[in-house]
Amino acid sequence: MDKQTILILEDHQIIGELIQHVLSDESNFSIVATVSSVVQAQEKLREKPVDIAIVDLSLPGESGLSLLKWIHKEQLGIKVLVLTMFANGSNVVEAIKYGANGFLPKDTSLGELKQALTQIANGNTYFSPEISSIIVDSIKNDYKKEDVTVKINNLTAREKEILSMVINGNSNVEIAEKIFISVRTVENHRANILRKTSAKNFFELAKAVMENNLLDFASGD
Repeated sequence: MDKQTILILEDHQIIGELIQHVLSDESNFSIVATVSSVVQAQEKLREKPVDIAIVDLSLPGESGLSLLKWIHKEQLGIKVLVLTMFANGSNVVEAIKYGANGFLPKDTSLGELKQALTQIANGNTYFSPEISSIIVDSIKNDYKKEDVTVKINNLTAREKEILSMVINGNSNVEIAEKIFISVRTVENHRANILRKTSAKNFFELAKAVMENNLLDFASGD
């Protein structure tokens, strides 16, 4: 492996200096710059792109994710290792979407940091067990949302109509009066909607409708 040049984006000076100190003893890595903002990182990378950027997502002002988006947009070919204190499904998925090659929580060991950098330098990806678990959970949640969406779309026209009216706050009595059926029939339709979608309640269905932009039938008076 050729010597890899590295830029560190980290707003906590002590952490940036610690990483720089640890990697200074490694013959495979060379720290080009340690900066504390996205703007500074962009200035350095415009002057001379590096092989790997170690990026903290949680920064005052512009998020480190902005740098990933910029690198992706400019097609700089820079590998990115995300190092952050706050990892959740959304920021992990967003980071991967914009080209992150690895993702570590800040409480990781220095040994694992070296391991991650080595893997990334060799063209691989590296995600800590904690981050891998977050990725799996996010995929499961996305699959569940997609599954609910498909089930909603497979409801009958009448069931969609009633679901729309429920979401818009109509009571069973109001629904019955508006579409000229009995309250008992409305109750049966509501039960069938929950059964067919495997939803726990109509709040869950309303959330799925809004999150998946299923608004073609979610409007009523």
